Amino acid sequence: MADSAESPAPAEAASRPPGKRRSRPWHRVLGALTALPLVWVMITGAALNHTVGWKLDQIHITHPWILRAYGMTPAGDPSGLLAGSHEVTEWDGQIFLDAAPLETTGSLLGAAADPDGVAVVTTHEVLLLDPSGALIESLGSVSLPELPLTGVAVHEGKTLLENAAGWSQVGEDWLDFTPAAEAPFARQSLSPLANEDSKNRLRAAWSRGGLPASRVVLDLHAGRFLGPLTTWFYDIVVVCTLWLCLTGMILLLRKPRRPR
Repeated sequence: MADSAESPAPAEAASRPPGKRRSRPWHRVLGALTALPLVWVMITGAALNHTVGWKLDQIHITHPWILRAYGMTPAGDPSGLLAGSHEVTEWDGQIFLDAAPLETTGSLLGAAADPDGVAVVTTHEVLLLDPSGALIESLGSVSLPELPLTGVAVHEGKTLLENAAGWSQVGEDWLDFTPAAEAPFARQSLSPLANEDSKNRLRAAWSRGGLPASRVVLDLHAGRFLGPLTTWFYDIVVVCTLWLCLTGMILLLRKPRRPR
């Protein structure tokens, strides 16, 4: 009885075509491995087809993780000071006025505000801005005392600049500079910026508004987002997809053998 109960199993196994027994397991495994990447490629490809309609080229991504992946985040921490109602900040070589980048040279030393606007002082330049932050005039080596400047102070309502020769008092409309007697002027200093919302605004401004969404989607579609590692992964997916097609054709075209 035991022998007769076990005898159908070998006969059933013998009736299965050996080619299918070898192809079907690999077909399943490779199908599962390639399903997710292929779905991702199809979704990103469809999004690229609608770049204009969905305005992906006008949408900018400023998420810190995305910017870090593209090397578009400043190093270190920001520091700055208040000049009247304005916040002047420097982060990794870029100077900002209320999170708006300023085109200037040198390192930030300080700033002075009055009803006519704000003066942003660096080691090699002074920017005169109106109350809205628009540039009025840029003062360089021709108009300023000997450069580089080393300090800024505001004493009794007067702005003073320091260089290797000492302190100079700034005249009206920044037209003349009078040597000032040595005095215990309180040189302005920059303080670290701790507000995270302000940091995020500065980080987005430092990257010039972030990345267009169309660029990010294109890199996701092409496998360039995470660098060479993603490229190699996509190569493996291509090989698996080709093998999946081959094993699928084998399963489709192979004729089943008659059972013995």
